[in-house]
Amino acid sequence: NKDKRMAYINFPIKLLKKIEPLLEEYFSYERSMFHLEFEEIHNIYIQNGKYSKEQEETYLAVPSFKQSYIETSLNTEKMYETMMQVGKAIMLDFGDYDFNKILQMYFDFVDEESVTETDWNIAYSLVMVAAIYHKYVNSDGFFDFRDFLVNDLQSVYNTFVRPDLLKLYEMFHDKKQIKSNTIRIEYNNEVITLDNCDNWFMNMITPYLDKYLGVSSLEEAQ
Repeated sequence: NKDKRMAYINFPIKLLKKIEPLLEEYFSYERSMFHLEFEEIHNIYIQNGKYSKEQEETYLAVPSFKQSYIETSLNTEKMYETMMQVGKAIMLDFGDYDFNKILQMYFDFVDEESVTETDWNIAYSLVMVAAIYHKYVNSDGFFDFRDFLVNDLQSVYNTFVRPDLLKLYEMFHDKKQIKSNTIRIEYNNEVITLDNCDNWFMNMITPYLDKYLGVSSLEEAQ
């Protein structure tokens, strides 16, 4: 098995500055993809004395100093930009991808005698893409915002979506209210009427409501 320590690389921020335009243009790169990595540099920068001298020398291009966390972290884009200026390296996780092999794969197709700075920038961009893809896969596409987004979506569901679903559940399960199978839908100032032959609409929607509401009776829904 691959040594887990080999999966992590301290990528020079000076180099990241050079290849950011390529990453943004061709791979839709955003700094927020490495939010936690930038935040770690930020913590080292503003919490003078908490981190070792070795960590400061590895990740900072300027001396650290004590400062309010909130002052620079409320605006994440400003935080990223500041870390691009004061940081020396950013730690990236490549998972099973091999940093050097990716570089070599690119240069296998380039004439060694005519290698240019552009070639190096392209090669390092591909290396960054490997780190981005590794993080994308392992976060199900959320990168460093899984908890925030999932909690936000859950809040919207609990506050707005679930109450509407419960109204539908109650309506379709209250047998006393059923006088006709006809369904009338009003949406965006337009009205349509469904014949609902053989009660297909109710047969389609009630299993969905049963499953996603997690209730087993009208009493429980109420």
